[in-house]
Amino acid sequence: MSEINDLVAGLTSKDNSFAYRCLQQLEMLSRDSNEVYQFSDEFATMLQDNNSYIRARAIILIAANAKWDTDDKIDEIIDEYLRHINDEKPIVSRQCIEALPMIAKHKSDLREPICAALHNAKPYKYADSMQPLVSKDIKEALAEIATLKAEAPRSLMDMSLEELWQLFPVQLEEFNPSWTIWYDEETAALQAILGDQVARIDHIGSTSVPRLTAKPIVDILLQVAPICNIEAMHEALTANGWLLMADQRTPDFRSDWNKGYTIDGFAEKVYHLHIREMGDWDELHFRDYLRTHPLAASEYTALKRQLAIKHKHNRDAYTEAKGDFVRIHTAKARTVIRLEQPDDYREVEELTLAAFKTFEAEGVPKRDIPNEHFLVRLLRTDPQFVSELDLVAKRDDKIVGNIMYSECDIERSDGTLDNALTFGPVSVQPKYQGQGVGIQLVQHSLELAKYLGYKAVIITGHPTYYQRFGFVPASQYNLKMPDGSTFDAFMALELEPGALGVKGGIWRCCRAFDLVEDEYAFMEFHQEFIEGQPENSQSEYFARDA
Repeated sequence: MSEINDLVAGLTSKDNSFAYRCLQQLEMLSRDSNEVYQFSDEFATMLQDNNSYIRARAIILIAANAKWDTDDKIDEIIDEYLRHINDEKPIVSRQCIEALPMIAKHKSDLREPICAALHNAKPYKYADSMQPLVSKDIKEALAEIATLKAEAPRSLMDMSLEELWQLFPVQLEEFNPSWTIWYDEETAALQAILGDQVARIDHIGSTSVPRLTAKPIVDILLQVAPICNIEAMHEALTANGWLLMADQRTPDFRSDWNKGYTIDGFAEKVYHLHIREMGDWDELHFRDYLRTHPLAASEYTALKRQLAIKHKHNRDAYTEAKGDFVRIHTAKARTVIRLEQPDDYREVEELTLAAFKTFEAEGVPKRDIPNEHFLVRLLRTDPQFVSELDLVAKRDDKIVGNIMYSECDIERSDGTLDNALTFGPVSVQPKYQGQGVGIQLVQHSLELAKYLGYKAVIITGHPTYYQRFGFVPASQYNLKMPDGSTFDAFMALELEPGALGVKGGIWRCCRAFDLVEDEYAFMEFHQEFIEGQPENSQSEYFARDA
């Protein structure tokens, strides 16, 4: 990029030969990449330069980068650009006229104003010797643009992804009640052409949520009967104007279609059709959650507006950037969080063992047999265990996650003790990991801990993961481990501002965290665990260590 910086700077050099060489190199670079396009604002400024050579160079480079104009910068300056058709210098005029077909080729929405400006050109303002040359340039430019107009329309399937993104930018609109009418109309049409192959149809996506800002595209989830004629269904949809975008037969049947995308851009009504087998689909849970949680819907709108500006011409990036929000709130919609009950104990211990069998973290030695399920057993009768914060996450009628809290002490230098909380283990069934269950457990439990009057939480955990909840290195509060050490994974969170202060201290966990390291007791527990319920209770392990 530094080389391009130098070349752009050279465009305004007083050495015209040098400036021309810079122009040639920048033109060449513009053919294969958008690196030069990043300097569009500088070229726009050069259009107003008093030096006619500099104006001409700007005209050439703006046109050379028209194909990269995903930010519509040319649209913003087109009036200034077209003004140079009648530039005071005929050489600049001719350069502008010659460059216009290049802009028209890549910016079809600007063809009309370009042609209008060419028809209104004033070649008679130049010397007699120049008038026929300028007139000839205008005639040739109009003929070339007319050829572009006359070209046979390309199929959308022939266009590159970048071209499609340019043609169909991310555009958001305030909620429109007509979207529900569009859905009803298309649903009736689908029922008519597909008949008894339709098991269920739902309006999904942002247009299905009242008052939510959305792309004006109606998403339809169509679930088909277990036995359906897929080929006949495809033929019927194609015959009725639907365009197949993706088709998957295994391991699950998924077929995605759209309607309302044309070679000239969006039609008046635009649809996405998602065909699936009957199932419990996340899209329905996410829709229903937004319908009943206006704060989340408001946050989603704000996020989408921000991303629509950043990724206007990159739909994949726009969708990916929304991913975390969608996953987290879908998990909330699908998940019930409640206190652990005695009937849950065995199930929680089993999910904890399963979760930590797959757990890996940098700097944490992996045990042949994880001992976290033993810790769960020990914690429940530890005097510092906080039963009000022993929570399970339930989804699909199964317990899929658990978080446990215990009180801990901060031993100050003057010998006094302050209370805080620690949590762990945090366990999520492997099948449900990466779906926001752990995030939901941590967020909910922290809010509950604050409600219960606790002022701080101190943990050891993955720094990047727990930063999202507000945890910072414990060293910021001058806290240390019992051995006097500190490290990135040793973290703290103030539930009440100023609760930890800066006077420091030694962090001491409850006894269960020490007892779990007793290998003999653990192996005894684990052997009994895999054979059935351990005969020893947690209290016996505490008594043995006393």
